[in-house]
Amino acid sequence: MSGKGTWRMLRKLMWRYTIILSKCVYKVRRTAIATFFLQ
Repeated sequence: MSGKGTWRMLRKLMWRYTIILSKCVYKVRRTAIATFFLQ
């Protein structure tokens, strides 16, 4: 088991989670802005 392969897998996982998190944050922010303006 080489450390380089593990690091590559970890980076891939982190990248995936970063994309998912940014999408969630974008949705929450858009919803918050919409509710704020609709009040």
